[in-house]
Amino acid sequence: MDSTKYVFGRNYRASVRLNYQHALIASLTDHRSFHPSIHRNITSSTSFRVADLASGTALWSSEVAREYPQFQVDGFDISSDQYPSPSWRPENLILHERDILQPFPEEYHGVYDIVNTLVAQTPSHIWRDKKATSPQQVPIPMILPNLIAKLTHTYIATDHPYPQTRVVANLMRKTPPDVESWLTDNPHEILQPFRFEQVACDKLSLPDIYRPLWNQCLLLGLEEYCSKVEEEAGMDASASHAMRDTLNGLSREFGAGTSIDVHWFYQISRKIES
Repeated sequence: MDSTKYVFGRNYRASVRLNYQHALIASLTDHRSFHPSIHRNITSSTSFRVADLASGTALWSSEVAREYPQFQVDGFDISSDQYPSPSWRPENLILHERDILQPFPEEYHGVYDIVNTLVAQTPSHIWRDKKATSPQQVPIPMILPNLIAKLTHTYIATDHPYPQTRVVANLMRKTPPDVESWLTDNPHEILQPFRFEQVACDKLSLPDIYRPLWNQCLLLGLEEYCSKVEEEAGMDASASHAMRDTLNGLSREFGAGTSIDVHWFYQISRKIES
């Protein structure tokens, strides 16, 4: 579907960006694999089954599998191109190639205790339809009962008045304006029809010490996007140069101390017991 087409590549540069992004989010969450509301339920004898949706390079799921060898961890992504070599995966980690927007077979229903999904920079198709009435139209966490789901969402708040930075911030701000309110003001409206309830929703701000890392994540993403557009659209030289000039200008502005303010929302929901 055009609305869900992946705009980035799956080469080594794309993997570097995803791993940078993982490092940034890990820093913002004190390098804890799970939110405290989940972690307090884990003991040495706990044996959870964990699903990681849109796994990418599978770094998060690999770390969870290593940290909790008693867990069974399943990673899902529409492409396996960025997965680590099988010889480098923990034994309790299985990585699948599957489109998470398509219905999952019955064998996956109701078997996971924790489902993790990351939504970054723009609102995902996962949250695009508040009025969905069929389980096939809503996120996989809504289909799988007995779980706690984590969502990390980036929302553009403000930007500094540098021309190229403002251009990029405005592009990113095409996020629907009510996304934050869905998570903070009206979670019941989103979750209750699917018999979920909100456990926690932490708003994480970006400390200045991590702005260089965030800036580099953005530059890597834009570099990927430029390369893919040039390759797939057969862009003429003048348009390509203009796009590259914007990217180079943004890099200079970032180097001079500008950045794009963001907030991450750490959303925890759980299935309401019947």
